[in-house]
Amino acid sequence: LHAALRERGVATALSGAGPSLVCLVDAGAVDDTAALARSLMPDGWSILTPGWDTGGAVLVQDHG
Repeated sequence: LHAALRERGVATALSGAGPSLVCLVDAGAVDDTAALARSLMPDGWSILTPGWDTGGAVLVQDHG
């Protein structure tokens, strides 16, 4: 799956020691890329699209 997605131009990398893959795509291409991955991936695999936290870090002070 990793090689097949990369051959089709999807930025894909092994995540950690595996067996996960991470694909970085523009927000507008998520649905098309997920459909492509579903057409190529083995039975029993699933796709997660958690999104990004764009708020950044927040400093919280304990006044207790």
